[in-house]
Amino acid sequence: MSTHILSDVERVCDIVGIIHKGKMVMLDKVATVKRHVAKPILELEFSNTAEVERFKKLIESHLGIKNIIIKSRILSLTSEDLGALRKRIYALMTHYGFDLIRMEIKSATLEDVFLKLTGGYR
Repeated sequence: MSTHILSDVERVCDIVGIIHKGKMVMLDKVATVKRHVAKPILELEFSNTAEVERFKKLIESHLGIKNIIIKSRILSLTSEDLGALRKRIYALMTHYGFDLIRMEIKSATLEDVFLKLTGGYR
């Protein structure tokens, strides 16, 4: 199967090969690729976008985290130790009184793997 729709690959394939600029950059089992290349993502959903921006500034200054992605009311980040990070985030939220709707650890997707291996869509 050859496709650019990585969610389809994730649903039906056991082994994946990722080609970038005409060269195979990864060939392995889907689960192995996801586990070794891309980290799980901590996703935080807030009640409004102002809270997201306020919390982003707080964790940048207090925790030194820079790899933050924001989409509307959702803030996403990765870390080597999501368990420890989650505890530190709880402490900051409690201390500063943030209105959090949801905190969830999500597995990396093949899309995340592709972006990491290729530096994005080019």
